Amino acid sequence: MDKKILEKKLFFHNPWWREKKMPQELLQDFEKPVLERIKNYCRTLDRIIVIKGPRRTGKSTLLYQTIDSLLKEKKDPFDILYLSFDDPSLQMDMEAIFETYQEIKGETISATENKKQIYCFLDEVHFLENWQLTVKKYFDKKYPIKFFVTSSSASLFKKGLESLAGRTVEEIILPFSFEEFIRYSFRKDKKFAEFFSKNQIAPYENEIKILFKKYLSKGGFPHILSVEEPSLREKLLREDILEKAIYKDLVSLYGVREPQKLEKVFLYLADISGQILNVSSLAKNIGLTRPYVEKYLTYLEKAYLAFRFKNFSLSAGKKLRSPLKVYLVDSGLINLFGGASPDFILESLVARHLLEFEKEVYYFRNYHEVDFVVQTNGKTIPIEVKNKSKLDSEDFKGIMAFMEKFNLKEGLLLSHDVFGEKKFDGRHIRILPVWRWALTYKNIL
Repeated sequence: MDKKILEKKLFFHNPWWREKKMPQELLQDFEKPVLERIKNYCRTLDRIIVIKGPRRTGKSTLLYQTIDSLLKEKKDPFDILYLSFDDPSLQMDMEAIFETYQEIKGETISATENKKQIYCFLDEVHFLENWQLTVKKYFDKKYPIKFFVTSSSASLFKKGLESLAGRTVEEIILPFSFEEFIRYSFRKDKKFAEFFSKNQIAPYENEIKILFKKYLSKGGFPHILSVEEPSLREKLLREDILEKAIYKDLVSLYGVREPQKLEKVFLYLADISGQILNVSSLAKNIGLTRPYVEKYLTYLEKAYLAFRFKNFSLSAGKKLRSPLKVYLVDSGLINLFGGASPDFILESLVARHLLEFEKEVYYFRNYHEVDFVVQTNGKTIPIEVKNKSKLDSEDFKGIMAFMEKFNLKEGLLLSHDVFGEKKFDGRHIRILPVWRWALTYKNIL
């Protein structure tokens, strides 16, 4: 690419070079809690900051908000470089980009002492081949460059990260959790933030329950939450998930020859989210071989659109051989693309929150069933989900049998709207509504 053209591209992607501030239209009026962690990493860690997750979950906005905070700290705008490799014209040798960048700055980037810190933001970096080699070179030679990298493709990203082992700190950005959804919904209510910080939500409980139904229906993709027209919300999700994530990203990244069959796998998962996956049945229904179905399932997982849990067992071999339970990452996707029942949609919502928890999560099915088994802090905690406002003895059979079998003292039953507890034989089951648990789940487990 001609240097003059590249220079124009860099000015286009870095408008603060001319404006001396972040354009307001690139920011949102809501900041995810993870932003504070990113800013803290920036101040305290000598690491490459990695941000990963599906398309349209706010990764780019998070970068822009981080840049905005740096500008407000009076950092030189030309010390902040943002590159979006979603732009095909920038999918080129990073050294050439750095060369033009240094010419724009009027100074070279070197590892000598007392050099100013450079902040380099590499968005959707998986589109750039061998990006990790350049990043590793500058990092290992102690250049004053703080790298921030994002990706919506786990597999290609992971391949690149393998050579950066011990040099990164990672954050996964999923569609809004219910807590983030609530904070977003009350973002203009200053009193809510004060009450919520003290865990005093009683004044807002009725509104939160109404919003929970909305969250179950719409899901948590940030860019559609302000869109009230259902047909427009559906259009945006279809464009972002089917046309961009599946037909553009996965097709180009993995060379998929029959993207319509990849779409069929995705739609099949939307129908059975929360259920055990029979790969052979899926292959037969779609007209693919089992190896191809396994490959497509992996692609969807690598795009953070779906995930699977193994059956719990004390035997590592049994865990590996067990069938997998599958979920889509967002209830809005299930409602739009699938026909899962309300029970499974509620269970899928719980699964999405447990995924973000980043602990070992399983399901259990033998003579009895338990929806989730979480291993955290040396404890094993069974979790059962019941989409009911009234519970009876049958609802406790599975979790009680599991606790007896594995000699566990604590369990959790999540209901539609029931608070309470159940004690038996020195064991304790806590009962909470899903909406209440989803606001504080990281503190409860």
